[in-house]
Parts: sequence; structure tokens; C-alpha cells
Amino acid sequence: MAHDSDCDLRCVARCQRLLIWCILLELLGNCVVPMSGIGSRLLSTPGLSIGFLVCTLALHVCVIVGVVSLMRALRRNIVWIVLCGFAMLMPLLGLLILLSINSQATRHLREAGIKVGFMGVSDEVVRRATSANICQSCGYDLTGNESGVCPECGTAVARPGTCRACGWKPRDNIISRYCERCGAAQFDAG
Repeated sequence: MAHDSDCDLRCVARCQRLLIWCILLELLGNCVVPMSGIGSRLLSTPGLSIGFLVCTLALHVCVIVGVVSLMRALRRNIVWIVLCGFAMLMPLLGLLILLSINSQATRHLREAGIKVGFMGVSDEVVRRATSANICQSCGYDLTGNESGVCPECGTAVARPGTCRACGWKPRDNIISRYCERCGAAQFDAG
């Protein structure tokens, strides 16, 4: 059975990736295109300039929706989400909000033991990190494996010790990253 925060981690990872792609596309549209000479041709042709403006506005709306979605995935207060959504309309303040929310998402994923790269993290990496009986190295299903070693790649399977939050100790035949009692994601060595 999936842990409650698995969905949240996947949602945070997806929203962060979407937001990063939208920001890169917006940077491309607002910085690279005007400086490359293509911008002058776009702006001199009435139909193309309107199309460019519509695309730019659509990307900006996508960035705002991405920030709001990421804040919802991070379970922020709805009032704070609405305020940040409106503040995204202000150029410098919007950039500061983007940086803050992205760093919060990265921190949230890293606290769960997930390595986050420049473009975020893939769904497969999140699935491996959050699945209780999946080898972290190769993705092999370890259900029923009691040897402590992945038969596919030979990686030692970490057996959790006691939960740092509530002191619960899992049974010997259970491989889990999460405490069954309180849901904490970190255990002391067994």
C-alpha cells in the first residue's frame, strides 16, 4: 500500500518540473527571441506580434498556475496561495516567489531522500524512493525478500531500525521507508 505522502511527493515533483519548463519557455520567449533578431521580425508583422503576445501571456498564466499548483502540493495555506498568485503579477516579486517556492519543493523532496537535479526529479525516481519494497538502485520488486540483498543488482537493502518520531520498531520481514504507526520517513539504523 502506498504511503500517504507518496502522492504528495509525486505531485510536488510533477508540479516542480512543469514550473521549471514553463519558466524556461518564458525566458526563451522574453529574453532570447527579442535579442536574436527574430523579435524585430515578429513585432513588425501584425499577425505574428499578436500571436507572440498571446503565447507570452499564456506562458505567464502557466507559470502562475504552476506556482499555485506547487503551493497546493506543498499544502500551503489557501490565503497564502491566493496572495502569492496575485503577487506573481508583479515582476520582481514574482521572481522572488518563484525562487522561494522552488527551493521549498526541492527541500521537501530532499527530506524524503530524493536527489533533485536542475530540471527537478522524474516520476520513476520518486516511485523508487517512496515504494517500500523497491530496490533503490535498480527498481527490482523486493516483496518477500528477507535476505537483505537485492537479487537483481546485489545492493544491500537497508532495514530500518526504530522510528525517530515515535520509537516504533518494524517487524524483521518488513522493508519500509515509513513508520507504520506515525508515518515518519526517517528511521535510525537498525
